[in-house]
Amino acid sequence: MAESNPDEKAALGADPRRGSQNGLAERYCPAPSRSSQCARLLRYLQHKGRADTRDIRSALAIMSPAARVYDLRHRHGHDITSVRDRITGIATYVLMVGGRSNA
Repeated sequence: MAESNPDEKAALGADPRRGSQNGLAERYCPAPSRSSQCARLLRYLQHKGRADTRDIRSALAIMSPAARVYDLRHRHGHDITSVRDRITGIATYVLMVGGRSNA
């Protein structure tokens, strides 16, 4: 089997410096850290007041919104309430400021 050169590997998404195949998804969409996701979600909630699971996934590229809301509540002390739609099952998260909704 012929050995491929580093330029070909780089074109396919591999990082020749690391000697591994990264793939296109990792190359163009690096895995964001928990802290950066929390920061983006908090800024969004401060600006908009509320967001549902679909908003958070599409606008902020956070695929596990409930986990980040949990972090904001329990690790950072933010008062965020959630309401789940009975029909769709989609959660809406509301940032509370001083006991009142910021929305």
